[in-house]
Formats: sequence, C-alpha cells, structure tokens
Amino acid sequence: MTRKIDIIAIVSIISLLLISYTTLFHKERIKIAELKVKEERMKEKLGLAKEVDISIKTITEETNHIQKRLEESEKRLPRKEDIAIFLKDISKIAGYNNVKLMSIIPGNSEKGSFYSRIPINITVDAIFKELYKFLYQIENTTRVIRIEDITINEPNSSGICRTSILLSIFTAD
Repeated sequence: MTRKIDIIAIVSIISLLLISYTTLFHKERIKIAELKVKEERMKEKLGLAKEVDISIKTITEETNHIQKRLEESEKRLPRKEDIAIFLKDISKIAGYNNVKLMSIIPGNSEKGSFYSRIPINITVDAIFKELYKFLYQIENTTRVIRIEDITINEPNSSGICRTSILLSIFTAD
C-alpha cells in the first residue's frame, strides 16, 4: 500500500509539475511563437530592403552615367554662347600650327528651333600644310562646329596663302 501511495504521490507530483510547466511556460511559448512571426516579418523586410538598396545603387549608377553623357553633350553643344572661350581655343590652335590670325569676326546669333548658330569669319595667313592641320584641329574640337566656306588665295612668294574661313558654332537653346 505504501507503494501505491508512493506511486500516487509520484504521479501526482509529476502531474503537478506538468501542469505547472504548461501553465508557466505556456505564456513563454506564446511569446516565442510571436517572436518567430516577428522574425519572419523582419526577414521579409530585410529582403525588401536589400532589393531597394540594389535598386537605389542601380538608379545612382544610371543617374551618374546620364549626368556624364549630359556633361559631354554640353561640351559639344553648350547652353550659353561661350564665344570668348572658343575664340581663345582658335587662337591657341593657330599658335600651335604656325598659323597667323589676321582677324576673327563673330557674327550675330541666329536662333533655330533647338539651337542657335553663331557665324564666325576668320582670316589667316599660313602655308597650306599648316593651314590643313589648323582646320583639322578646329573640326576636331569638342564643340559642334561647321565649316561653311573656305576661300584660299594664291600663295605668295614664301608659300603663304591668305585664307578666309566662315564657320559656325552652335549653342543649345
């Protein structure tokens, strides 16, 4: 009989422990389940944040690329009439090629639909080889230009030709 009482006592204690465990730790299990749900939500948000971060990086790279292309375009077709800079460039190119500038006369700006045209009359003295280098380098400047007319006079006794050039530079409107 004492064995039965001992068994009943042990079963009772185990039952009491189980009941205590389930009631005491039930709240903790609920908290753990809630935390697991929060963890899953955070993982989803983290995944979305990574996608957004990648998208932001891509957009930044594309924006920088477009900005660089825009700056290159503005060098070729500036938004303002920077005639003075272009005339200095012509003067430098002439100096590099032993071309003597006799005159540079900018004309009036002519407005177009998307751009303005500024004609420039240039008169130079040079031997033909130097004149050719001069014209080649002017055409290969970063600006958009067009040589519209060239008149080359007969060379004098030292081989120097007087040349009149009409070129146009363009600016964006």
